[in-house]
Amino acid sequence: MTTQNKITFRVIDAPTGAGKTTALIKMINAAQTSADSFNRFLVLTPLLSEVQRICANTNCRQPLGDQKGTSKLHELKQLIIAGENICCTHALCTLFDSEVKTLLSAGDYNYTLIIDEEPAVILDVIDQNIPKKVTNRELQELNRLNPQDYAMLRAQGYLLMNETTGQLYWNDDKEYTGRCRRGLFEGFRKCFDNLDLYSINNDKQVIAVVKPSIWYCFDNVYISTYRLHDSYFDYYCRLYGFNIEYYHISSGGDIAAGFVEAYPKGLDRIVICDDDKYNLIDDDYRLSKNWFRLNCSNKNSTAARKLHNALRGFLRYGVPKGQTTGYFWTTFKNFKNCLTGRGVSPKRWIAHTTRATNEFINCNAVAFVCDKFPNPNIVTFFSKRGITVNKKEYALSAFIQFLWRSSIRNTACANKVYVYIPAHRLRMQFKSWLHTAKEHKKG
Repeated sequence: MTTQNKITFRVIDAPTGAGKTTALIKMINAAQTSADSFNRFLVLTPLLSEVQRICANTNCRQPLGDQKGTSKLHELKQLIIAGENICCTHALCTLFDSEVKTLLSAGDYNYTLIIDEEPAVILDVIDQNIPKKVTNRELQELNRLNPQDYAMLRAQGYLLMNETTGQLYWNDDKEYTGRCRRGLFEGFRKCFDNLDLYSINNDKQVIAVVKPSIWYCFDNVYISTYRLHDSYFDYYCRLYGFNIEYYHISSGGDIAAGFVEAYPKGLDRIVICDDDKYNLIDDDYRLSKNWFRLNCSNKNSTAARKLHNALRGFLRYGVPKGQTTGYFWTTFKNFKNCLTGRGVSPKRWIAHTTRATNEFINCNAVAFVCDKFPNPNIVTFFSKRGITVNKKEYALSAFIQFLWRSSIRNTACANKVYVYIPAHRLRMQFKSWLHTAKEHKKG
């Protein structure tokens, strides 16, 4: 797949603590708009606290809405019309409608988009493991449809498919007049404004991909992240033939051109649990989602009890007495109740996808009780288009993001960080990465 005009994403690829947000604030302030300038910034960040930080240190405005019923989306549109620099959360971005895109692409001002953290650009929309409460409006609509809905819409000609590419299209020449699920299908139709949908395996799986047209609304697009290579976003760029220009943070704290191999600070503080009785090396504990389905259907299963006892043992004895400052742990959400109980609090569980939060920065014990693999339907989607997904890199990047929610991200702290990775494959990968990182630091 290619587009007529190539888009170039400017990716600031640098580890946590490198000063990416500070450098972006510096860039925005250096481009303070003069009376005759029409260049502006729209900044998207996952956390409200980061929105407030950026607004406090720049002239960016945050769409707030008001008590009179004015929505945040309406205020966003007014800020664009007025030519303000804007900062808001990713969640508000998911509400972008055709009017917002028109204001950005054909309005009086030229906006540069800055995205903090890699944006989600591809989703498996018939996935029983997608949480029912999601903030993305399109995903909410898509998640309400089932394979039978797709089959009916296809059979009756409301939904068309390109037999070569598998891409689905809404048939605008045919109006759905049925009473049953009419509102549902109308919401589904609107999803095609922002998403491209592809059928896999006769609509048993449907993949949604962000339309390239959204990026054409901006003069430039910056993405601030770490380890973008071999991510879903990287594959998305390969899919559409988009260019990526890499940037790094210079020693002076500025955004500088070029990719520079960099690793986070504090690596010598990491202590990986190597105790065999906690890592269950005598058993075939692969800890993939499918393994949990087969072995941990309830907390009384043999595997669930052994894994709970191992996790409890690490939390109780794996950290030297008196040295813990708090812990958090994860496994797949559907199976967390199988591992909670004595010594393992459900209140200390967080999602394995957690990113961009400082809520657990005081914790120095981390347990990652799962082994992540990329969604097989997304792997199939890319594979059929000549793109091979790096499964090892996917798991490693996810774990590094998770670990850096702990006190390891506090560079002023000297405490050791104790890490439990019972999945052998992932533990070996992380050890290898950690060794390479330390050798790089020496060099």
